[in-house]
This record gives sequence, C-alpha cells and structure tokens, in this order.
Amino acid sequence: MIVQSAAEVTEKKIDTQTMYVLSGRFECWRFDPQTDELLATVEVGPGDYIYIPSLEPHGMKNLSDEQAGSFLCCIANLYQDQEP
Repeated sequence: MIVQSAAEVTEKKIDTQTMYVLSGRFECWRFDPQTDELLATVEVGPGDYIYIPSLEPHGMKNLSDEQAGSFLCCIANLYQDQEP
C-alpha cells in the first residue's frame, strides 16, 4: 500500500487499485495475503491517493464524524494472461 498526496503523483500506476480521497478521513488497512494478519495501518484525507496492488487484501474505515467521507476508486486489474 502506497499513500501519496496529489502533489507527489508523478507516474501512472498499473496493476493497482487507485483511490483518491475527495472528503473526510479514512483509516486504511493492508493485510498479509497468506495469513490475513494486519500489516499496515495509515490515515488518509482529502487530496491523498492510495495505491494497492491488485488482489492484495485491504480495507478502509470512514473516520469522519460529521458527514460521510467520499473517495473515487479506479480498478484496472491485469492478470498473468493479459498484456498491459
């Protein structure tokens, strides 16, 4: 899982799920694919991008108190038998 602000994004990421936080705060989790053990936790907010490799177990929790947070999620999964 990689977190960047909008100002830091310099290249396109393929084979990833990309989430862009529009509003609110979220806690993001990354889990081990074999054991489901929690590996990383990070808090993100408006203007942050989150990159998660395809098929990597992950989750998000809305931390916003006053209103629902919102984010855009773009999924462009490529599999072994496909070319980028």
